[in-house]
Amino acid sequence: MKQVQTNGKFSKIGFILATAGSAVGLGNVIRFPYIMGDSGGGAFFVIYLLTILFIGASVMLAEMVVGYKGQAGAVSSLEKLTTGSPGPWRPIGWVISSSSNIIFSYYVILLAWMITYIGLSASGGLAHEPAAADAIFASTRENLPRTLLLSILLIILTFGVVSRGISRGIERLNLILMPMILLIFGGMFIYAATLHGFGEALDFMFKFKWSDITMKVVVSAIGMSFFTLSLGSAIVLAYSASLPKGSNLVQSIGYVVLLDTLIAIVSGIMIFSFVFTYGGSPTAGFGLVFITLGTVFSNLGYLGQLLGVVFFSALFFAGITSAVSMVEPMLKAVHYRFKVSRSKAAIALALPTALLTAIITLSFGGYFGDINLMDIVDYILSNVLLPMGGLAITIFVGWFMDRKVVEDAVDGKLHGFFELWYIIIKYIAPLLIIIVMLSLLGIM
Repeated sequence: MKQVQTNGKFSKIGFILATAGSAVGLGNVIRFPYIMGDSGGGAFFVIYLLTILFIGASVMLAEMVVGYKGQAGAVSSLEKLTTGSPGPWRPIGWVISSSSNIIFSYYVILLAWMITYIGLSASGGLAHEPAAADAIFASTRENLPRTLLLSILLIILTFGVVSRGISRGIERLNLILMPMILLIFGGMFIYAATLHGFGEALDFMFKFKWSDITMKVVVSAIGMSFFTLSLGSAIVLAYSASLPKGSNLVQSIGYVVLLDTLIAIVSGIMIFSFVFTYGGSPTAGFGLVFITLGTVFSNLGYLGQLLGVVFFSALFFAGITSAVSMVEPMLKAVHYRFKVSRSKAAIALALPTALLTAIITLSFGGYFGDINLMDIVDYILSNVLLPMGGLAITIFVGWFMDRKVVEDAVDGKLHGFFELWYIIIKYIAPLLIIIVMLSLLGIM
């Protein structure tokens, strides 16, 4: 039988930085602040923090257990570890693995726009007024040749990195980019602390009022805690499959959650400090970054040009670390299931990914009428496939995986809290995921 080459294992710091890098992407830096702004600020943050510590981390540990004990992609790991028939879990494994790859197909488009905004910042091409900034953003979206060219180059870059394996590709990239991201965000946070809007940003983010807690806020906070940790997409599972034996899963999760939450807080305070100092709405959606902050930077002269280049470069670096993680689950699934090299798996997946990216890009040019394929695909993935992926993992670990295998993976590191964690995975987490999914779909 042909043996599959493992292409190396993560070191402890490599796994932490790579897993945190998968979470610290555009979702953490862009989506967290605007959802927080749209959901009432402090009340959202408190619920988000509680959810990510007790529910998000619990589901993350469950996904890590599957990867760590399966030592393969989602498909092969689920087949190997189930106590029942592997038949139903095979298609589930493929769906979970493919979801992150589909996200990557339009994620590279966002990264292509980020490159454009780095250039606009450097050249002083950002608009001084919101209306003009909105027009520039629209022009960026509708420049199909540039977007498609940059997207294809990013696809080649990303699959090239992942094809090199864990230690020579994914870990090496994160060991370079993650410290750079932390350094840039740390520097910009220090600068933001000197602005008069810093105190207002702190008040907005951390001032808590019971009256702000609504079902919408609770559901948004729970959903964001799952999204920001990359749960339900087999990313954590795929990375955990490359952990060396004897790894402390619980400790690794602690570092990842801490780093992920810290960057989310720092980026939120930093962005809102700029917004409250120079004017803008904290509920401006993705326009918060491309339009509001773009306008802010353009009105600060040469300092704004520098801040714009640094800020959008940091976003781009964060996006690259996430992009690499999105490719790994499906590539690993193909690599192990069909026993082909990572390079061949990368080529086989890059071609359909590029095709899907091209189709989504064309929708911005009106080739499919008024249909925005990015919004449609994102809606299906965010509201259906990713929650279902998280639900499948919790059900699998709680009901279809040998408890002794689960206990062996955790290796006593939860101490007296194993029973509580197991109850969360078996009963509480699945129920919360179903509630969030029904709410996102407008059923509740």
